[in-house]
Amino acid sequence: MNFLKSHVLVNGLMDRVGLDSATSHRQSPLHPVSGVVLGVTALLWGVILAVNAPGQLSYDSVVQLNEGRTATYLSMHPPLMSAVMGLADRVIPGTALYLALSSALFFGALALLINRTARPLPTMALTIAACLTPPVLVYQGIVWKDVLFANLAVLAFATLETFGAPPKGRRYIAYGIACLLAALAALVRQNGFVVILFVALAIGWKEYVRVASAKLAIKALRTVGAVLCAVFFSLGACSLSNGLIRVTAVKQQSVVGLGLLVLAKYDISGIIARETDIDLSILAERGVDTAKFQDAVRQSYTAERLDNPLNPHSSEIAAAGFSHLSPAEITQLWQQLILSHTRAYLAHRMAVFAWLMAPPEPGRCLPVHIGIYGPEDLVHSLGLKEGVRPSDQALYNYSTHYFGGPLMNPTFYVVVAVLLIAYLLWRPIEGSAVMICMLLSALAFVGSYLVIGIACDFRYVYFLVAATISVFLYGAARIPVPNPFKGHPKRGDQANSPRQID
Repeated sequence: MNFLKSHVLVNGLMDRVGLDSATSHRQSPLHPVSGVVLGVTALLWGVILAVNAPGQLSYDSVVQLNEGRTATYLSMHPPLMSAVMGLADRVIPGTALYLALSSALFFGALALLINRTARPLPTMALTIAACLTPPVLVYQGIVWKDVLFANLAVLAFATLETFGAPPKGRRYIAYGIACLLAALAALVRQNGFVVILFVALAIGWKEYVRVASAKLAIKALRTVGAVLCAVFFSLGACSLSNGLIRVTAVKQQSVVGLGLLVLAKYDISGIIARETDIDLSILAERGVDTAKFQDAVRQSYTAERLDNPLNPHSSEIAAAGFSHLSPAEITQLWQQLILSHTRAYLAHRMAVFAWLMAPPEPGRCLPVHIGIYGPEDLVHSLGLKEGVRPSDQALYNYSTHYFGGPLMNPTFYVVVAVLLIAYLLWRPIEGSAVMICMLLSALAFVGSYLVIGIACDFRYVYFLVAATISVFLYGAARIPVPNPFKGHPKRGDQANSPRQID
């Protein structure tokens, strides 16, 4: 009896928040697939390609293009993006084709989310306004793994929401595509694994609400099975993709190992900057002047970013000190200092995260990047033209009007994402569960930088930005607007209205 009551309670709770279904009176009539909306979305994609092509390239972008062209993956960047850039480069030399493919992922996701809308004209107006802000207009033209990761992740959830419905065959195909996109996203950013988890949770929830059985145990087993299958399928796709890259690579080294070393050195520097009584006997044994080393670390350290461009001399001295240690010894020192100076470590981590989420000087956190810059030898060997075009400068001048404003502030997107989640729980619409999972995955992704953050650049939170914009536009297209000239449905009508499965 208690088991049955608990099952009724769970179903009642889902009915209350609407994550399993949405009553038909809550859903405004949706127009069929709108050719006008799709056309406007395609036009916006074309405009962004026209003003950015062949793309805005930074040091990282140039290095990754060279890796893709030579199939030699030796940087700390995950190799998938470099490999994709190499494939596109073989078709059309440079980054123009890659840029078209990357941005197509984002605009394809938008098209899936807003093409069926209750209000085509307002939806188009909001979409145009959103796409003319720097987070879309400029960022979709930057060749960064952060942008590719965000686009893959948003498309994964958009596919799941749009096609993850009966009939069974189509639903399972949508699940597979969403898991594959999530796996690719996880291979583009080192901390992107959270996307796999939340895509799997969204799939599990969809399966939970579709089971007609009255037994909670059966529904729970089916849900857990769906989640595990989604995770294992995604991990299999990751393994297969990594295997293909290894087979085709001329040379490759561990990305995880390089990333951990960078993070370890930064955390060690943050602890040294906050403590005076530090045991650095391991460095003293290597002949390093530990007093001079600590002074250099304190002068070069900043919570703003790992590499302090304002004090390169001290940075070089600190780097020289670390060079006396092997990777294993650096890791050992890292763990030792975290355990013995936990308070300093936590203060360092909080300061770094604060700079990311609410930078005191936003202009120092690379709000946008324009032009083509990189190692001079690579730029010339790749056939790129270094510098800033007049159109790039115009984009930057336009973007400066947003610097310091809410649309370039990560905390603003956290607040909006939380409000969207709360609203979708309170006033659910079709697809609420998937959209909530996308926002939660973006928040979890940003939260991971509390532990692994090394700089305050806006690009690190771009997945949250893209997800929040996408869910906002989805809600604008789907959330019904009350008509003051029509009476509210009676309570009995609400209770007897047909239900739509989410």
